[in-house]
Amino acid sequence: MSVTDKRLLIPLKLNGKVVYFLADTGASLSLVDSSQADDLKFGLRNKLSGTITGAGGETGEVWHVKDLEVEFDGKKIYQFLATDISNVRESIKKETGYTIAGILGLP
Repeated sequence: MSVTDKRLLIPLKLNGKVVYFLADTGASLSLVDSSQADDLKFGLRNKLSGTITGAGGETGEVWHVKDLEVEFDGKKIYQFLATDISNVRESIKKETGYTIAGILGLP
C-alpha cells in the first residue's frame, strides 16, 4: 500500500483530495499539518493547553480541528489533532519526493 520503499506513506482522502500520510507505529495519536489548513480546507478550533513533543525533541502547539473528513478505502478515520509538521514534511519530501499532509498514528 505504501507509495515508496523508503517510508510507509499511505494515500488517504482528506476533504475529497488524495493526500499522503506517514504511518507511524510509535505514535499514540494522528496529526494533520496545521500549516496546510487553508490548502486542505479544514479549520483549527480551540488550542489545547499543552504542547506536543516529536521524536526529535521539538515541541509545538496543538489544536482540535473542524471541517476535516479523512477516509481510507472508503472508511472514515476520526480523532485527528493539528500541529505544524512542516519540518517533518520537508524531511520526508527530501527523502522520498512525496509531500505528506499528516502522520497517521498506529499505536
